[in-house]
Amino acid sequence: MRIARVVSVGLPLPSTEKGSAEHQARRMEQAMLALRAYTPDFICFPEICLHVGSTLKQAVADAEPVPGPTTQRLSAVCKTLNTHVMLPLLERDADRVYNTVVLIDGQGKILGRYRKHQPTSYEMADGVHAGTEIPIFETKLGRIGIAVCFDLKFPEVGLALSRGRAELVFWPSMFKGGQRLHSWARDYGFHIVSCGVWGGKMVDPHGQTVAESLLPTDLPGLGEAHLVQSRINLDRKTYHLDYNRQKLPALLAKYGSGVEAFLMDDEGIFTLTSLLKDKTVCDIEEEFGLEDLRSYLDRAIADKDRQLGQNRELMFQHRL
Repeated sequence: MRIARVVSVGLPLPSTEKGSAEHQARRMEQAMLALRAYTPDFICFPEICLHVGSTLKQAVADAEPVPGPTTQRLSAVCKTLNTHVMLPLLERDADRVYNTVVLIDGQGKILGRYRKHQPTSYEMADGVHAGTEIPIFETKLGRIGIAVCFDLKFPEVGLALSRGRAELVFWPSMFKGGQRLHSWARDYGFHIVSCGVWGGKMVDPHGQTVAESLLPTDLPGLGEAHLVQSRINLDRKTYHLDYNRQKLPALLAKYGSGVEAFLMDDEGIFTLTSLLKDKTVCDIEEEFGLEDLRSYLDRAIADKDRQLGQNRELMFQHRL
C-alpha cells in the first residue's frame, strides 16, 4: 500500500490583521509547524494564499520569482517536517505574472510548478497570464497533478491529468467546486483534494467524499483554520467493465480481503485497491490481464482514428 497522509489548510486572514506577502508567508510557516503532529506527507494551501488580504492588482504588483523569498522560507519547513507543500502564489517571470502553485518536496527542493491553465477574464485583465503546460510530478508516494480554481470548468485540464496518469490531484481554489470534483475524480480515476480559505474536501476515485472541513480548528498563534486531513491509499486504479467484468470473480476468490473492488455498474466502471504488502494493484492487473480505464478509452480513440483514416481513403478513391 502507498498511504499518503494529506492535509488541506484553509487559512483565512483575521479581520484584525493586515494582508501582505511577508505576513502571510510567516502565517503559512506557523501553520505548517503546527501540523507536525499530523506527520503529513502533503500539505496544501488555498489559491494565491500568499496574497490573502490584498486586491488582485496589488497581488500582481507584489508577485515574486520562483525560487524566491517565500519558496526559500517554506523549503526549510518542508525539510524540517519531511513533507511536501503546495504553495500557491503569484509568480513573476521576467515581464509576466502567473497564478502558480509551487510543489516543494520533503527535502526542501522545488520539484516543479504548475501555472493556472485557464485564468478568468478578470485575472487576465489585471495582468495574469495563462500557463501552457499541465505537468505531472513524480514523488516517492505517487504521481501528483495540480489544477487551480477556474481550471475545473475546462475538461481538457482533467483529461490531460488523466492521460498523465495522475493519482492524486490538488485543487487550490476560490470556489468550492461542487459536483465537478466528484465527476473529475470518478471519470478521470484519481483522488482530488480541494483547498480554499473555507476549508476543503477530499474525493476518491469512486466519486465519494473521504473527508471535508466541518468545524474550524484553532492553530497556535493563528486563530481559526479550516483543516481537512485523511490517509489516502494511492494503490488504486479505475477500470471499465468491458472485457474486465468476467475476470473479477476469480480475482476476488484469490485475494479476498487483500483487495477492495468497488463496482459502479451504472457508470460502467469499477475501482480496484490493493491492501496487500507484497502485491500492488499493477501486479494484480498484470496477473489477470486487466486493462485500466485510461488505456481502454485511449485505445478506443486510436481504433476510431484508424477506422476513419481508412474510410477517408476509401471515400477519396470513390470520388476519383
